[in-house]
Amino acid sequence: MNVTTEISEAKIELSIENRSSEINRCTGEIVLFLEQLNENADTIYKFKLVIEEIVTNIIKYAFIDNKKHEIFISAEVLRDRIIISFIDDGREFNPKSAPKPDTFADIEKRPIGGLGIFLVKSMMSEIIYLRKNNKNILKLVLCR
Repeated sequence: MNVTTEISEAKIELSIENRSSEINRCTGEIVLFLEQLNENADTIYKFKLVIEEIVTNIIKYAFIDNKKHEIFISAEVLRDRIIISFIDDGREFNPKSAPKPDTFADIEKRPIGGLGIFLVKSMMSEIIYLRKNNKNILKLVLCR
C-alpha cells in the first residue's frame, strides 16, 4: 500500500459576513495571496471570477433569514493544484447538480440564472460538494 501526503505550500483562511460589501475584500485578499506566491495571471483571473461568483451566490441565495451569517473561505496552494474552499450554513445547494444553461438560446428567451455556475464548472478541474453538519462545503480545484 502506498501512502502519500501532500504538504501545503501556503494557505490563507478568512471569514466574511453575508454582506455584498464583503465580496471585494474576500476576493482582494485571495488575489493578493496568489500574487505573492507568483501564480500566473491566468490562474489569478480564474480564481477571481469563481470566488466572486460563488460568494455572490452564497450571499444572495443561501440564507432565507435576514440574520448575520459567516462564510468561511480558504485557499490552499499545493505542488500540483490550488484548492479554494467555501463553508456556509445556508440552504443546501449542490452546484454540481445545477442544470447546464442553454447557451444557444436567444438572450431574451433564456431564463435568468445558471450561467455563473456554468462558468465555474468550466474553469475548474474538479468541484467537490458535501453537506455536513447543516453546512455547505464546496471545494474548487484547479490542477496545474
